[in-house]
Amino acid sequence: MMNKVFVLAFNYHEAKSFIYKNDNPGDYIILNSPDQLKGTISPQVKIMPNAYRREDFLDMMDAITVRQGKIIR
Repeated sequence: MMNKVFVLAFNYHEAKSFIYKNDNPGDYIILNSPDQLKGTISPQVKIMPNAYRREDFLDMMDAITVRQGKIIR
């Protein structure tokens, strides 16, 4: 079983567009808040190109770093 990959995007539509272009959309979870990463160990996070425009981008990156997440570009 493959681990779920979190998708950090600028908005919901960008994330949904990426997820449904893939063969296995069930393998992805849209990352809406840093709280979603609580209890995870080394989560995999796909960062979309416009994600840096989010108001909470630095908080998200801090949460990923604290949980020793793997960033996929």
